[in-house]
Amino acid sequence: MTVRIERDGPVAALVVDRPAKRNALTTAMLAELGRLADLLADDPSVRAVVLRGEGRAFCAGADLAEFAGVDAEAALACWTPAGQRAFARLAALPQPSVAALHGPVMGGGLELATATTFRVTAPDGVFAMPEVGIGTVPGWSGLSRLPALVGAQRARRMLLLGERVPATAALEHGLVDAVDTDPVATALTWAHRLADRSPVAVRIALAALAEPAAPGRDLVERLAAHVTVGSGEVAAATARFGGPR
Repeated sequence: MTVRIERDGPVAALVVDRPAKRNALTTAMLAELGRLADLLADDPSVRAVVLRGEGRAFCAGADLAEFAGVDAEAALACWTPAGQRAFARLAALPQPSVAALHGPVMGGGLELATATTFRVTAPDGVFAMPEVGIGTVPGWSGLSRLPALVGAQRARRMLLLGERVPATAALEHGLVDAVDTDPVATALTWAHRLADRSPVAVRIALAALAEPAAPGRDLVERLAAHVTVGSGEVAAATARFGGPR
């Protein structure tokens, strides 16, 4: 399985396990992430959640080999909504979540990380939204969540200029909450601390602090994917990953 759950007492870990592809996300993986998030949400024995990736990278983003075969209609109807649904389920967990990040956290991988409550990164973490560089835009709610974390102007630099943000700068900008040489251990420590707190109080606080719904922005992402995906620029940029030429 490329996505699985591990348990450590009251803490559950959602593990993305496709290290040979730097945990690049397929639509099947997105569906499984959403399904497992629903299972965790409905499990009262789970008091906190850790999100992590196996191998050399947390998540390099969308699987470009699959994305290269997505046409404009599929981008609008399937590809973009699949990521939005999966990450919305993660963001809506009644339990607090902590992402343990390392290596490249790019595109859809960064969108995945921003759906958690907290983020801890290794010093080698590098964060970027490179989609505009291949002729499209982030489509999995990154247009809403990134500015909410780092501010509109910094988000513009990351989105329009493809600015790559190292771990220390990510901490300064509020994109991550801590930098640690062992982000998994730190994430688990935070998760167990959260699990020790009143579950009712934690759930109420999470609900009160929940990000505002952004149906309009999600629609913009879907329409943007419909317009850009299938263009010559996107096709040329993704062809080397094994999609149609």
